[in-house]
Amino acid sequence: GAFKVLYIGTHGISQRLAQVLQAAAALRSRPEIKFILVGEGAEKPDLTASAREQGLDNVIFHDPVDQAGVLDFYRLADAVLVPLRDVPLFDAFIPSKMFEIMAAGKPVIGCLRGEPAAILERSGGALVVPPEDPPALVQAVRELAGNPQRAVEMGQRGRSFVEQHY
Repeated sequence: GAFKVLYIGTHGISQRLAQVLQAAAALRSRPEIKFILVGEGAEKPDLTASAREQGLDNVIFHDPVDQAGVLDFYRLADAVLVPLRDVPLFDAFIPSKMFEIMAAGKPVIGCLRGEPAAILERSGGALVVPPEDPPALVQAVRELAGNPQRAVEMGQRGRSFVEQHY
């Protein structure tokens, strides 16, 4: 019955996943919202330690999975995160995972700007917030968790967009 927000991929400096922990801390009073972080990377030990120290029971860490496991996690998710750090270099960097997420029919919460943000906004299958802006991320999660039908419809629009354009 929980609203599950998934991040799957590298836990490195480029993703700035500390913003996800900050959002989770702000949403700890909403036990129906869970954050699931799947993967490995240089930042994972610090992230897991920080979540433990803060008592973030709404954050679940999972080891990396193979491609079949990725699909299983997409099926489980109600929304999927595509976060990047707030650096100008990433304005032109288009994470390929946003296409596979939309192809899986899941709404994207994009914490990014520039070309990838424009693609996600055009798709109709995403909420785009500024990178490294935990309050904006919190608002996006609240918006989708509060209207699951909208999340489903966004997922369908994203899937249609990918089928038509990619």
